[in-house]
Amino acid sequence: MRILRTQKGNAFVITIMVLLIATVIGTTLITFSMNGITRNEHREKTNQAAKLAEDGIDHITLKINKELEQAIEEVLEDTKKKYYKLNFISKSQFINAFNDKFDDILQKYECDSGTHVMNENGEKKYDACYIKTPADPLDTIRTVKFKSVGTANDATKTVVAEVKLGAVYSDVPKILNYAVSTSGDGNLMLNGGVSINGDVKADGNIIVSNSAYIPSPLIERRWKDSTYPAIGGETVFPSESKNAKLFVNPSNGRLFVIKPEALDNWKGCDNKFFDRVNYNDVFKHNFHEMKESNCLYDIQSVKNVTSYLFNEDLPDLMETGTAEPFDVENMVKIGKMALAQKVIKNDNEYSVYKLPVNSSYYAKKPTWFKYGIQTIIDGKTHEIKGENGNEYFRLTTLLGNNNFIDRTKYTLDGNFHLYGSNIIITGLYSSNTFKGNYYISNKKPVINIDPDDEKPDESKSYEEKKGIPRASIRIEDGKHTFDGNFYLDKGDITNKALNINRGEHTFKGVYFVDGDLEINGVLGSPLKPAIINADAIFFVNGNVDLKHVLINTPGDSGLIIFATGDITYNYATSQRNNLEDYFNEKQQEINMFLYSQKGKVELHGTVSNYKINGGVAGKNVFLTGIRGSIERASIESGFTRKFPSVREQEKSKSRLMIDYDEDIVTTFHKLQNIGITYHDLDSFKPIMVSRKYEN
Repeated sequence: MRILRTQKGNAFVITIMVLLIATVIGTTLITFSMNGITRNEHREKTNQAAKLAEDGIDHITLKINKELEQAIEEVLEDTKKKYYKLNFISKSQFINAFNDKFDDILQKYECDSGTHVMNENGEKKYDACYIKTPADPLDTIRTVKFKSVGTANDATKTVVAEVKLGAVYSDVPKILNYAVSTSGDGNLMLNGGVSINGDVKADGNIIVSNSAYIPSPLIERRWKDSTYPAIGGETVFPSESKNAKLFVNPSNGRLFVIKPEALDNWKGCDNKFFDRVNYNDVFKHNFHEMKESNCLYDIQSVKNVTSYLFNEDLPDLMETGTAEPFDVENMVKIGKMALAQKVIKNDNEYSVYKLPVNSSYYAKKPTWFKYGIQTIIDGKTHEIKGENGNEYFRLTTLLGNNNFIDRTKYTLDGNFHLYGSNIIITGLYSSNTFKGNYYISNKKPVINIDPDDEKPDESKSYEEKKGIPRASIRIEDGKHTFDGNFYLDKGDITNKALNINRGEHTFKGVYFVDGDLEINGVLGSPLKPAIINADAIFFVNGNVDLKHVLINTPGDSGLIIFATGDITYNYATSQRNNLEDYFNEKQQEINMFLYSQKGKVELHGTVSNYKINGGVAGKNVFLTGIRGSIERASIESGFTRKFPSVREQEKSKSRLMIDYDEDIVTTFHKLQNIGITYHDLDSFKPIMVSRKYEN
């Protein structure tokens, strides 16, 4: 019995101990569980605080970047106003103007004295500010340090981040960065086997086809089967890949694939617009208004464009936004004012010469040739310039023309103000040189032309009317050199400001053309092309029409043409003989860049065969070409020739090649020769450099 009582007592003790241990273990587990929940809640709050701190960095970055974009617009507008007053600023002055605004923006958000960027939602908030950071005063992009404190309930997290912010500076227009580009709501049309090496940017629609157009009225079937276009080469933009970039804008453009079977049978299309086989009928469509595919176009996403490229080494497809066009008209206005300031003197500063000038004249002071220059054939070489160097001249004439006739050799050197008078050059064997600065205005002063007067009638000299019936410079033939800076006004009865029919001519310097530029070698006789040797930049407030022209840009020379209107280049030739050789085999290379602000650039590499080292840009760009050789045409055969098959073209080089060349910007810098500097800023996408948590 005693043993049983002892056993019962032990069992009771053991039970109590087990319950006690279980209670302790349960309490411990409950405590651990509660602590785990607390830790998880704290960890969650800490993570939320860290995320809030990062949100603060993003907020202050985006806020400052938006203000920087506004600062860019203000600096560019202020610079434009200065330029209208001919106050041309240096690169350092321009950058300092931007960096002053940059500093002001950052200072507003300084941690110690500025306004913090904050956001609060209940017990969650962030507080971000700028930590004063040293910067290079000549750099428009800098690494900026921000601090942001995120709070979630009782958890706090602080992050310090370094972010690259600013703007991209350039001393040339942005369009010079691309081999081919379009802007705004324009169109990029690539017909046939054209070849592009370099970056391409299309702000709007892209139209492609594997057919090429022949711009000749003597060819019956104008659309020829070809390959699709090729875009390749290397990029000039910082990138992990060296491949060329193809920038497209899906929000503003679509892809239109032309159906080749419809090109030669538009009447078969059930559409009133497709009743002719003219190239203009293709590119003049309003592609933005087309809602769906039709018998001529298959409409797709612009991102599909790489599926219609001929080359295998495809470019990297990138998305872009719409860019502002380069303002050519504004540049012509600025150039006009700059040359007026450089060339024109007050009336009373001129000494008046009362007879037509027909021989050498060495001026000792500013001189007004009241009856202009009227050359004569005497077998001599004549000079008109200052006796002691650079001098000022004003030219007026009774009939508005300064005539340089056949078999004459004159050299003009100085600052020439042609006031209501132009330059007309005729004759196959004339050879004249125009050096210096020229301001040719289509305003004719009403002056007293009595030769007995000692000076012009001051009371009438400011009264003006239209004076030049035709272009400022009209060249019929010969071999002439223009070397300097020119402002050319359009004529009274024509929009042409520079008109060349034939001959061989050299253009160097900077030209501000307030009207159309036309070179049409076919207007001469016999049918030989005009030859242009160029190392120049033209700003044209009008259209540019180049036909039957051999353009030479030897060595490092280059030609840049910026126009407000259309630029068309047809029948480029590598031969110096007649039109029978326009189906040439030798490819002509030209260092050239063409840009149309409001119209189109149209280039054909079918009849022509040329390679552009530089680029092409515009609101609309229309390129067409084939690959391979064409038999030389003859007038007797009616220009009917066999074009290469598609299979032959696939193995051949394109007859229209555009290779990007960074050296073309050297030609743009010729603006500095007359004191005009160019500055531009573009927005810069912020880059996170580093992020570090302090607690």
